[in-house]
Amino acid sequence: TIALLAGTVYFKLRSGSAKSIFYSFLDSVMFIPYTLRIGPFAAHDNGIERTCIDAMKRTGLNDFDDSGKFSFMKPYAMSHDFGYVRSKCFYSPMGFLVQKLSQQKRMEIRLLMVDYFKRHPSVETTTFSRPPTLITGFTRTGTTFLHELLSIHPETRAHNTWEQMNPVPTTDDESPLAQKQNRIERHKKGLWLFKFVDRVAGEISQAVHKVEYDKCEECTLPCSLELPWNITNLSFMMFAAEELFSLGAGRSFDLYLKFLKLQTWSAPDLPSHWVVKCPFYLPFLNDLNETFSDSTIVWTHRNPVECIASTCLLFECITHSTCSSW
Repeated sequence: TIALLAGTVYFKLRSGSAKSIFYSFLDSVMFIPYTLRIGPFAAHDNGIERTCIDAMKRTGLNDFDDSGKFSFMKPYAMSHDFGYVRSKCFYSPMGFLVQKLSQQKRMEIRLLMVDYFKRHPSVETTTFSRPPTLITGFTRTGTTFLHELLSIHPETRAHNTWEQMNPVPTTDDESPLAQKQNRIERHKKGLWLFKFVDRVAGEISQAVHKVEYDKCEECTLPCSLELPWNITNLSFMMFAAEELFSLGAGRSFDLYLKFLKLQTWSAPDLPSHWVVKCPFYLPFLNDLNETFSDSTIVWTHRNPVECIASTCLLFECITHSTCSSW
């Protein structure tokens, strides 16, 4: 058994992947329970319906703020049912687990955020010093560089990685002092998980761009509470682009606005002119403008010959991180 595992790990590392030795080892160890459908793979279902059920069980909440219709699940379902199937990919054991857990995390955040707004209606009235500045553009056109550059201005603010991981306060005390203390606690809570994921994933975790716990990060997480922008879904989303884009953004940007209000409300001592970015705004600019009608939208451009090849390499790396065959 040890020889088999060692051989499998060696093969995975020689395959040209950016996966760490630990990631490859876990992938190999999980092959048996994944094949036999036992343990965390018992249901063998990482679709959005199963994910939402697990998120409701974990949080004890059931209000997704969708009038009970569960229509918000349709984009994720299309990404999985159309995109995944059309891609002809097959999840690796670790890829299956990472996809399921990261998708469930987003549904849990949606449940928790909706619940917090219901119990603290004052958050909804939060205003910004200036409307958010939204940066978009085709991938690899400089959106990250521009975002980081603008975020260092003393009068602007960009949400950090840790704020996306744990965005909802865990205290009902609305005083600024209590909220500040709670932010410190939430920051500490997520640090070990970030370090663990970064160590396990290896170079994969930095394949898109450099990700740091206390530095600004694009809004793929808070906007993926409805749109399938979970990083493990991005490649499959491309295979279902026509169907997904025809659906529009749904309530994604309305929820993102709530996210920004909650971060502003919980840290009133910080600037409230938000500078945010995401390349995947592009197909949904009308929806984006409807929610952020007073905002400035910055659209970066670059010679397609220079960025398309880099974009293909990006999606290849993402796919390779979760799939054993593609």
